[in-house]
Amino acid sequence: MQKTIRHWNSTHYLGETSGDADAEFEISVQDQLDSNGQMYIDVSPKGGNVDDLMALCVEINHLPETETPVPCLHVHFDSNNLAFSLFKSGTDQFLLRPERGVRLKEIRVDGEIAYQIEGDAS
Repeated sequence: MQKTIRHWNSTHYLGETSGDADAEFEISVQDQLDSNGQMYIDVSPKGGNVDDLMALCVEINHLPETETPVPCLHVHFDSNNLAFSLFKSGTDQFLLRPERGVRLKEIRVDGEIAYQIEGDAS
């Protein structure tokens, strides 16, 4: 399935934000749950640079260093390069595992701590 989407609060959805919020993006959802237990979601600017693609994979995986099955989200820089995996680890916990060569850089966004995730090509 492929659809066009916009910012959640854009005027397209009767929200309050206009201008750049009305920029169109394409979202593609590939349901592979029956064949391999995975769901793939790709999001990119419509007609934009393919390098701006955000690729996600949702599956059940083992919590690292355990045999415990947990929900897992893999986030890719593009369709080939994995940035990090996020594992649900208890009620109020996630485990974030960056791939080799990926760096977490602490930055400030609106005065709050955030982390920029950078690959080798950054």
